Amino acid sequence: MSKLHILQRAGILLLLALLWAVIESVSAFGAFRHETDPVRGAQMAALTVTCAALAFIAFGLAGRLKEDERPHVRARAKAARVVAVCLLFIGPIPFFGSALKAENQARAWAAYVDSPAYLSDQQVAMDPMADRFERQSARDRLIPPANANLDVLDAEFWLALTIQGLLIFASDALRVPAPITPEEAKHWRAVAAGKKAAITRKRNAAKRKQRKAFRLISGGKT
Repeated sequence: MSKLHILQRAGILLLLALLWAVIESVSAFGAFRHETDPVRGAQMAALTVTCAALAFIAFGLAGRLKEDERPHVRARAKAARVVAVCLLFIGPIPFFGSALKAENQARAWAAYVDSPAYLSDQQVAMDPMADRFERQSARDRLIPPANANLDVLDAEFWLALTIQGLLIFASDALRVPAPITPEEAKHWRAVAAGKKAAITRKRNAAKRKQRKAFRLISGGKT
């Protein structure tokens, strides 16, 4: 194994690990903040980080299993990918999406408090002469968001699904392959030559069949 290959593989792995750490830190913090009990919050944070790590490793392992020459080992690649995706739905996607939603809610609430609409809703909520439904709507808007329960229809859910899915997919897709050996190069050249020869034989056979059909038609006319 060349030093260049080792450096390339280490560089890709380091960048992926850094990206994974940043994303999962957001997910873990969101899981901890979502719970009122600190112990329960720490447990949920550990859950999402553990599931994310297992999903990342399992999807990368699936690529190696698929390259194995033994059929019974290759058959486990699909199961490893299924396990990796299921682990994402246990913790990383829900908690990461909830963290994103909570951040968006906090940003929207801060903008609302600093806007004239906040003062207007305060006046409507305290005005006994205002319409009853308008007062209730104003009171509802004046309540700060207390939680960020994620829903499948939320944009944050699909964003979390996309980011977490790309992260585990990168664990296999961005894996730097080992340099090809002379034996492997010879094997693949032979495979390519065999495929080219098969295409040539098929094309020549089709031409011979066409010429034979043309001679039969020409002979029949004469």
